[in-house]
Amino acid sequence: MKKKILCGMLAAMMVSGALVSCGGGDTGSSTPAADNGSTTASDSAEGGEEGGEAAASGTTASGVNIGSYTVSEDPYTVKFLYLLAQEGDHFDEIEAAASAVTMEELNIGVEFIPVTYGTIDTNLNTMLPAGEPLDWFTCFAGNQGTYLDSGYIVDLNDYQSLMPNIMEYVGDGIGNCMIGEDWVVIPSNYERTAWTCYLVRNDILEDCGYTIEDFDGIDLGDPDKFQEGADKLTELFATVAEKHPEMVVLNGTMFLGTQSSCYVDGLSDGFGVLENYGQTTTVTNWYESEQWANFAKLNQQWFQAGYASQDIGTNVDSIEPILKAGNTFAGLCNAKPNTIAEKLSQCAQDINVIKLSKTMLSGGNMGNGFCLSSASENKEAACAWYNYIFQSGEFNDLINWGIEGTDWVENEEGLADFPDGGDATTVSYHNDYGWIYPNQMVGHAWAGNDPDVWDQYVDFNKGDVVSQGYGFRYDNRPVINEVVACNAVNSQYQAQIVRGVATDMDAAIQEYNNALYDAGLQTIIDEKQNQLNAWLEANG
Repeated sequence: MKKKILCGMLAAMMVSGALVSCGGGDTGSSTPAADNGSTTASDSAEGGEEGGEAAASGTTASGVNIGSYTVSEDPYTVKFLYLLAQEGDHFDEIEAAASAVTMEELNIGVEFIPVTYGTIDTNLNTMLPAGEPLDWFTCFAGNQGTYLDSGYIVDLNDYQSLMPNIMEYVGDGIGNCMIGEDWVVIPSNYERTAWTCYLVRNDILEDCGYTIEDFDGIDLGDPDKFQEGADKLTELFATVAEKHPEMVVLNGTMFLGTQSSCYVDGLSDGFGVLENYGQTTTVTNWYESEQWANFAKLNQQWFQAGYASQDIGTNVDSIEPILKAGNTFAGLCNAKPNTIAEKLSQCAQDINVIKLSKTMLSGGNMGNGFCLSSASENKEAACAWYNYIFQSGEFNDLINWGIEGTDWVENEEGLADFPDGGDATTVSYHNDYGWIYPNQMVGHAWAGNDPDVWDQYVDFNKGDVVSQGYGFRYDNRPVINEVVACNAVNSQYQAQIVRGVATDMDAAIQEYNNALYDAGLQTIIDEKQNQLNAWLEANG
């Protein structure tokens, strides 16, 4: 496998200044003298480049910058909780290979705690309050303020000198990984903007007499074009239902109305947003907007017509494994330059994309990534480990694609591909979840992508419009009780509305919004507006 390290890749990673500024401080360009039986990476290495020269201070024998970290003779095992697209096999083998990436040079291994979308909340809600041993874990932006206020996550400012690769990655961009003065998350290196779209089975689409070009005019984000687009989609779903009664037309866990970052700047948690693709500085409640109600009513129309799965109100499986099972036509997701290639590998179906909006918003929620648990038993080692694996193509390939030669091979174009004769149904491990892993852009892109797909991401991330709140991240701790209460309201009401299963939609939306306001939504909106106003004044 080609070894890919940070050198030469940073240009692709620094996407339009969309990463975060985590403050100044020493980046740790040298390693302190070892004591108490510990060694620096250069001390422990037998030699660096050809000729037996020792690695430079602060670097490993292979040239990885580890800043001020001192390698200990006592091994450490990082507990790493991350998302899978679906359950897979031979985790022990993958875990052993991932440990080998860092063990030789850092004396640090890894224990995987793999979770799915259906189990991540349950796992974290058990592990974090109990203080169970955990180092790095996948964390979405909306939860980070709550976790910080609860003492579950660590301020990474104290560990900057141990993470020079991360410091270079975040650079001098916007402060989206900060809550107040605390650096709470290392954002994953992924697309920073998106269209919302329907993934559709291309074979079924063509069998019903359509081409993907028939839907080029759809723009559900434009109020003047909403009904036209809705009618086109309804006609398509009706045709599929008639010609293929054996199939579920719509399924999944994403719905019109949940894809807020494709239409509004959700300002982290969606409780108060900047509507119209962020082209306003007034914070409003999107859940009582005409646009959100239209999305809910369209989903209701499709559910009542029988197009949506009849258990869609309680479904917890994402669209990828559902499409892979072979009896579903379509499901919602976000689109980016390589969506078709990505979903083909995940679903093992002939997949195409119907885009539902024409405008890409740059500057919405970009806080998804990894947080360091306060229950970490060796935070210095954990930070040194993350700093190392962030630049490791081998590690990022392992958690994304599995074992090279078994789950994937490198093809003639330098892309990852299934072994001869294989597909997503025949290999034991395959995720294509690079968007939520530390740094997909140092690893292999998947077959079907252009070899320069990571360069395409750089242009893609510029988007079409930039939110007026680009660079702003609100601190939800002053209203944390209200946020918790509003999250509880969401859990009670929102799924039935956005999935279209509510019987009286107008009444359901009104009841939902009344409950949000009773829980303190207006207090949240006012706090966001005050913080945004102060940020706008300070930033011109």
